[in-house]
Amino acid sequence: MKDNWKDCLGRPVATTDQPPGFYRYRERRGEPWKPVEIFFDKSGLWHCFVLGAAMPGSGSIDPNHIAFIRDRGPFHSLTRAEYDQLIDAHRMAANGRPFPLAPFFGDAGDDEPPRPGIGDNSGTDPLAPGLSADELPAVLNERYSDLVEEAENLWLSIAGWIREHTRDKRIVISNDHDGIAATEYFKKLRDFAGSDGKVEERRKAITRPLLDFKAAVDNWFLARREEPLELMVAIDRAQKEWLQTKRLAERATRAEALRGGGGEDAVADSPTGVTSILTGATTSISEKWAFRVIDIRKFCAAVASGQIPSSSVQVVTAHVNRMIQGKEGLRVIPGLEIFPVAKINRRG
Repeated sequence: MKDNWKDCLGRPVATTDQPPGFYRYRERRGEPWKPVEIFFDKSGLWHCFVLGAAMPGSGSIDPNHIAFIRDRGPFHSLTRAEYDQLIDAHRMAANGRPFPLAPFFGDAGDDEPPRPGIGDNSGTDPLAPGLSADELPAVLNERYSDLVEEAENLWLSIAGWIREHTRDKRIVISNDHDGIAATEYFKKLRDFAGSDGKVEERRKAITRPLLDFKAAVDNWFLARREEPLELMVAIDRAQKEWLQTKRLAERATRAEALRGGGGEDAVADSPTGVTSILTGATTSISEKWAFRVIDIRKFCAAVASGQIPSSSVQVVTAHVNRMIQGKEGLRVIPGLEIFPVAKINRRG
């Protein structure tokens, strides 16, 4: 229902045996169910949409003036989530994909489809195919309008308390009564927006099938690369070994020429490599300096003496944290300040 009857502009609202809400309908047994939405607006006018299309008579003051409601009802009710699933399924079918929702197709199962549980995606894409990133916020605002409304109501319920207890842009708690209230408000906020809250639960319901889809796509394309990459590594290793041998031989030849009295220009050191006559692709070898740690204590001593800048050393936070936690943890480590940090513990 898009509008509450209390919002109507003083106009009496006509009644019907088919109240506003979300429903499913089909012409005959064996066909997919179609999504139906019935609502009245702030002016008290009734509307009926089937598969997102307005039915003849929509916008009437009397729902019985809409032939679809009058002649085809009553309809089987759906939740908003089921209605959205059914809309998406028809969009997928319109794009040439098989109708994915067995409970909503033909005579599968009972006449009333089982309602999906939390996190159940029934194997469907949660968003319409072809939807661009720019269009997505508007679609999410519409589809998850209940979350938008709940967030607004949550803020309204806490706003007065926040304003009353804010000092210099910080919330200040001064007594047990305020502390208890803060605990209750925190729980409401956590249940809605926390890592295990309602918003995150709904987000994961959308992203989980998308991530599974992405993983399947990545795995397929990565499999096409696997053997070529192995061959690239083998060829690279062979060329490296050959070019290193070739370079050593060229340097030996150059040194011999210098000993024989050849000038520097006559025996100048040139890059070692080869160029393909067919493609012009060039492979050559060069050198760069690398390192490996052989004595970490000597290296740290060099840092301490100033031979090496301290920026070349990085403290591994996870290792230090393990050393200082608990009753038996270290409390003195040269060069570090170790201090307690308060942590809030919550239950319920």
